[in-house]
Amino acid sequence: SAGASSYRRRDRLESLLAEAEARGAQLKGELEADPAASTARQRAARERATRERVERTKAALRRMQELEAERVRREKTHKKATQKQKAPRASTTDAEARVMRMADHGYRPAYNGQFASDPQTQVIVAVDLDTTGSDGGLMAPMQERIAETYGQTPQQYLVDGGFSKLDDIERAHAAGIEVFAPPANNKHQTDPFAPREGDGPGTAAWRKRMASEAGKAVYRERAKHECVNAQLRNCGVVRLLVRGREKVRAVLLWFAVAHNLRRAMALRSAVGRPIVAAGG
Repeated sequence: SAGASSYRRRDRLESLLAEAEARGAQLKGELEADPAASTARQRAARERATRERVERTKAALRRMQELEAERVRREKTHKKATQKQKAPRASTTDAEARVMRMADHGYRPAYNGQFASDPQTQVIVAVDLDTTGSDGGLMAPMQERIAETYGQTPQQYLVDGGFSKLDDIERAHAAGIEVFAPPANNKHQTDPFAPREGDGPGTAAWRKRMASEAGKAVYRERAKHECVNAQLRNCGVVRLLVRGREKVRAVLLWFAVAHNLRRAMALRSAVGRPIVAAGG
């Protein structure tokens, strides 16, 4: 629910905050000078609007600090690419939303929602949410969420190529998890499955696994997960009408609950078991 035009750089955010605070002081002065100038309801509405404007702008400035710190960290490893980027911007209507590249190659304010599901039943087992535009580094947090929820980790983990970060593959290997993921795009035109100097045991096992026909056959099961994403759109969740990370997470969790109820009914029907309603 953040408009693309609501994104501002630091200088403009600081200017907007000063304007909002000045407007609040002006309203307070008018009330003290002439308490009968407007009705109580009108005064309360103006004060609330000004207060909310100040709060949203302060939230955008806090988000700006996070983005600037992230940029400093990125410069340490990708200095040239980072220097080519424009100064970061934050939204004055939904500070936590971030402009991301979409499937149609356009750029719009968005959140990065994550679902983990069982490919055979298409039951969602975990939901997560991030505000970065990249899936790199998000494999490990989802595995930790699954472990916390169920007290165990999956033996096999099938992920999209965007998640195939070598550090996460090594961490999964140490936890006894076999990762199935295609290699990242290779600009050097070399064999992505060939062993490389410096490969850890997890990375070496992953390359060997994905080079085999058996590994490729297992990974093809991941395509079934796309049914979950398709159902999300079929349910009308094509645009978020709420603001803030926690509310967006609630939307995704409600979808997961509804989706799993439908899957439970379909799975029971498939094995010929009756669906029994619980009495209250």
